[in-house]
Amino acid sequence: FNPVYAAVRRCTSLGAALLALLALFSVPWALLPALADWHVVHVEGDASQPEDLAVVMLKFHPLCYFHVFVSGMLLARVRQ
Repeated sequence: FNPVYAAVRRCTSLGAALLALLALFSVPWALLPALADWHVVHVEGDASQPEDLAVVMLKFHPLCYFHVFVSGMLLARVRQ
């Protein structure tokens, strides 16, 4: 957590914050092409495929919302 906080503290301009936000939000979107056909082949209640577990992780795992947490810190830093 300390390296992320240090990077947020160094971010003082709007341009740097927008670039960091773009980088943060590109990570989850980069995973979507791998799961593009998931909804077509998924059966309700079935978790036998690795894609099923990946979708559950993307939807509910706290680490998958790390970009939202850091975004809040960046926007608060730029607002100061």
